[in-house]
Amino acid sequence: MKYLLIILAVLISNGAFAADYKASPISSVKFVSSYNEFGNGDVQIRLDENGSDCTNGFWMTKSDPGFEANFSMVLAAAQASSKIRIYGLPNKLWPGSSNIYCKVYSVEFHK
Repeated sequence: MKYLLIILAVLISNGAFAADYKASPISSVKFVSSYNEFGNGDVQIRLDENGSDCTNGFWMTKSDPGFEANFSMVLAAAQASSKIRIYGLPNKLWPGSSNIYCKVYSVEFHK
């Protein structure tokens, strides 16, 4: 039991239970931009509807653990004109803009 509590404390302190993420509406990809040198290969994403918390869109960086999977899903949705929902972290805004771009927490496909 003691080890379980230690593991839970570590996960919570590392943000594994990020309850502060906000969902976009289910929407289409409107814009994707990839930066060569800014950040660590940052990607900027805008949807047709970003939502009220992440008004300008979302961002992620190549060093994010889920970057390749999330970026693949965004590109696939853009190419297929599929709908997605992005969950973003409003407390982690993109330093590449003074506008509100939330860091990507997760990406979902929707029909």
